[in-house]
Amino acid sequence: GAIFTLRFSDDMLRLFEAANISLSPYGTSVVREVRLDDLYQAAGGTITASSFQRGPDYILNSLSSSANGLTLSTPTGGSLTLADWVINTQTGEITARATGGNGSGSVDSLLYWQATAMTSKTYAHGLDGPYPAQVYDAELTGITWSTAGLQTLGQALGVVGLPAWSAVHSTGTISVYAEFAIEPAVPEPSTYTLMGLGLVGIGFAARRRQ
Repeated sequence: GAIFTLRFSDDMLRLFEAANISLSPYGTSVVREVRLDDLYQAAGGTITASSFQRGPDYILNSLSSSANGLTLSTPTGGSLTLADWVINTQTGEITARATGGNGSGSVDSLLYWQATAMTSKTYAHGLDGPYPAQVYDAELTGITWSTAGLQTLGQALGVVGLPAWSAVHSTGTISVYAEFAIEPAVPEPSTYTLMGLGLVGIGFAARRRQ
């Protein structure tokens, strides 16, 4: 399976404070908010991927989250739900279905963010146990809002014109974690041929001994 975790940037946390924005899960997601004296220290959410595409050597090409996501809302009735995420780890593009208030409506596959850098690693664990797995662990950084994404955010939440909204440049970071069952190696046809010849040889040797 695979999950990804979004951690909002300081720019977004200041907007959360200015507009009193709160986070809630959509679908099976889990949200996290840390406040100290009404100031946001951290905010984000972990979303379970419903499908993913894997390349060679257990490298993850993309993952998506059908019907899972996050909802941002304000006390004045503003709301924005981001669901059906698709993260392309090859290009850094992040799209989502946006459903918002204040007349913003619903837009499918809106390009919300673009990551400018990514680090990743793969490693195996549980090799001595019954369920060995290969792990893909990546972090997308330098994530910025698209123009359409930022406009949708502002309209849906009713925050257009706030200094904190105008000051939003970065979104945050996204961590991706995926585990794949290690597939047993399938012998080449030539291997089966050699095995067959070996068995035949053993049979001949046994007959000569008789």
